[in-house]
Amino acid sequence: MAPVVAARRMTRHDSVKSALELTLDVSKLNWKYEPGDAFFIAGENDRAEVQGLIDRLNLTDIADRPFQLMLKEGTLKRKAAVPDYIRHRTIRKVFTYDLDIRSPPKKALLRAMAECCSEQQQTLRLLQLCSRQGSATYMQLMHLRQLRPTFLDVLNAFPSCQPSLVCLLEGLGKLAPRPYSISSSPLSKPGLVTFVFNKVIYDGFSGGRMHGVCTSWLDALTVQLQTGPKKSPHDCVSSTVEQLASLNIRLTPKIPVQLRHNQHFRLPDDSSRSVIMLGPGTGIAPFVGFLQQIEALRTKYTNHNFGKTWLFYGCRHKERDYLYRKELANFLTTGTLTTLSESFSRDTPEDDTTPRYIQDNIRLHAAEFVRWLTDYEALVYVCGDAKNMAVGIMRTVVEVYADVRGVSEEEARSRIEKMQQDKLYKQDVWT
Repeated sequence: MAPVVAARRMTRHDSVKSALELTLDVSKLNWKYEPGDAFFIAGENDRAEVQGLIDRLNLTDIADRPFQLMLKEGTLKRKAAVPDYIRHRTIRKVFTYDLDIRSPPKKALLRAMAECCSEQQQTLRLLQLCSRQGSATYMQLMHLRQLRPTFLDVLNAFPSCQPSLVCLLEGLGKLAPRPYSISSSPLSKPGLVTFVFNKVIYDGFSGGRMHGVCTSWLDALTVQLQTGPKKSPHDCVSSTVEQLASLNIRLTPKIPVQLRHNQHFRLPDDSSRSVIMLGPGTGIAPFVGFLQQIEALRTKYTNHNFGKTWLFYGCRHKERDYLYRKELANFLTTGTLTTLSESFSRDTPEDDTTPRYIQDNIRLHAAEFVRWLTDYEALVYVCGDAKNMAVGIMRTVVEVYADVRGVSEEEARSRIEKMQQDKLYKQDVWT
């Protein structure tokens, strides 16, 4: 467990997304980490959502009673075992800490639920959804829709379904820990770790607003520690946040964490090598750690030759959601950061050449960008969304390399792919 010693709101109240930076005391965990590493946080399901599931299953009277969990005598299932992630022994705690109640149920659980319906039409509908013939409908309802249903949403759609607790313990998956990139350096902040995240809020399947499982829990846990720009008076908060905010108790919150080393996303061993960093939004996190590390080394080894650093950063609005703005300005002042290229996608552009996205900035500085790759042999680091951002940046890098070097796009792509193979073009991306 790591105590939270600071919480800072990073965005203005009128930003599209709200970002929060937390600082953890890991001095007693003996972590040996480097910038670029990440860690897992084991969060909790929302209290109101848990209570809603308990009520729907008619388990209110026994929700807090301890129970025993053991294998059924005479089971023929191969390698049968009680799941090791079911660590608690009351229904409420299992639903809160151990099981994923937010994701849509898998087909195996739907099949089991079909046997728990008292109305034949609902049984047939569930069987159809989990059949081979119903695969397209299942994918459309459960995974392809923008509004994905929770397990409770699905239960409410089949009112005669009353699955047993055993059915749910077997069918619901583990509440997976969430990974977060570290945005600090152990040389700059010994014994401390910082990270930044956007608070996830989206439209629910059954109406209303849903809050990300882990981000809303972290927001709730640290609500009394938070400093920085004021929240909007219209800012939606989860029921857990409301309950904790109403308490006048100042405790040091602690969160369960587990370090995850990321060997492929580290600064080069040769500190004289130049680096190009590209990260929009919270993708900037590991690069703040990189720059803190470089600055600490520059302070310690004043006669050493350090490589150049170039950061491409983008967000929606310069005045609303620019993360680590003051820190980047300081890095420029000290020379730790050689070049900073900014882009703001929703601000009114000054003219047609004003870059809106990181890709635009790469094109704007195409000749210099390629010179860093060829003359300086700079390492490239990309952090952020895998589906659109990383693909778009890769495509743009290939495009400008082909244009500046006067080679075919196929040859340019081969060159960048070779950089990837040689670990000179690194990506830390998420879906």
